[in-house]
Amino acid sequence: MMPQTRSLTGVDITQLGLAVLQCLNAPDKYNEQCIPLAGENSPPQVYIDAISEKLGKRVELKLVPIDTYARLKTPGSEEMARMFAWFDEFGYFGSRDWTLGKKVVSDLKPFRTWMDENIKCLYLSLEIFIRINNEKQFETLPN
Repeated sequence: MMPQTRSLTGVDITQLGLAVLQCLNAPDKYNEQCIPLAGENSPPQVYIDAISEKLGKRVELKLVPIDTYARLKTPGSEEMARMFAWFDEFGYFGSRDWTLGKKVVSDLKPFRTWMDENIKCLYLSLEIFIRINNEKQFETLPN
């Protein structure tokens, strides 16, 4: 869906409350500011390599063109395609500096840390993906 060179932004949502608290505790500093929160901003292959290493199995990244994904007959495929088109063109935060959030919460977790803490979620996500992939949804594209 996105080129391998474009970065994907990730954040552990359990850290969002801490960021809000920091902003509320320093309103003069953060009032009316948009603060991007990201623990990591890396190309997709970096995430794939981390998952592969953690699982001890080869994981392969298969990119699907955005327009192809939009034509899938799965719920939300058009919306997801538009979202990834935005990410491809502008990045997750547009022109904002994604590292600003680390000034609010200095220990935002990188993906590998999140993965270590949430390995059961990762396994469940991969199990769901494998089931979808086995249904061969990508082979039955509309014209």
